[in-house]
Amino acid sequence: MKKIIMLLYLSITFASLTFAVSEEVSVSIRFFDKEIYYPETEIQIQVRIINNSLENFTFNSAEIRSFNFNFFVKTLTNISLQESNKYILSHRTNNPVFYRGITLLPGEEYAFVTDLDDYVEIEESGIYILQAKFYPEFQLGYSTQYIESNKLTLSVRPSMNIPVFKEQIDFETGEILELIAMPPDEVVRYTIEARLKSAWNKFFLYLDIKGLLLNHPDLKHKYNSISEEKQLALIEDYKTQLKNKRVDNDILLTPSSFEILKTSYTHNEATVVVNEEFIFPEYTELKKYTYYLHRFGNIWSIYNYDVRNLGTK
Repeated sequence: MKKIIMLLYLSITFASLTFAVSEEVSVSIRFFDKEIYYPETEIQIQVRIINNSLENFTFNSAEIRSFNFNFFVKTLTNISLQESNKYILSHRTNNPVFYRGITLLPGEEYAFVTDLDDYVEIEESGIYILQAKFYPEFQLGYSTQYIESNKLTLSVRPSMNIPVFKEQIDFETGEILELIAMPPDEVVRYTIEARLKSAWNKFFLYLDIKGLLLNHPDLKHKYNSISEEKQLALIEDYKTQLKNKRVDNDILLTPSSFEILKTSYTHNEATVVVNEEFIFPEYTELKKYTYYLHRFGNIWSIYNYDVRNLGTK
């Protein structure tokens, strides 16, 4: 158990600085929840102060962590990022600093998680080098005593707030979604599994939205009677209606399980027959879907489907 001495003051004054930093006290940082980072996402860092010495190690821990810690982030061209507005505001006020004294016995550690944007601003994608400095007696203008942490490499991807780019991202892996050549049954499997995960961009990847639209006689008539610019707008509107479940509801249903029964195809046309089960509170509904695909180049896409009810169980 850590021995924690609580000291609460309304102000801090320093007549002299006599603290000697032990080389056997280390600071370690790592990404708390390693994931794909974007300029607008929260980047959390876990900090560990470890007493590897044979003596007690005591330091003052400020309520506002940036008085004890600072994070230095540089680009690969050695350009330092600016301090965040949060950091600047907290250090330019005349408010009192509250703190407590913490003593770590030999072998003990003190750990916490903090947000990187409390210290620096990351506004652009890129590769950055991240390092922390720990000031046991606070970070003031004349403070020279600190312990440096290990370095981390931080990869920040382009902003997800760009709608077109956002549609191209696989949210599970962070990779760019690309059309790849797959047989018709794998295209259908991919599309159904994407729907199960509500991964709309993956669900739409192998759907021929225009083909689905043209299966509706009224929309087909409208499409054929308007300009190319308006045709594109009509397709986008149809895609939005699909996402909002206002059209083609059968293809949007989420099965509890499915089984691909049969695949048949010629050079440019294919059909894939799938049994799908839908669980409701009091029964399970069975449906047989037939998906129709056509091929452009080496890519198969779904342009139509039909459904036959098989009853319940």
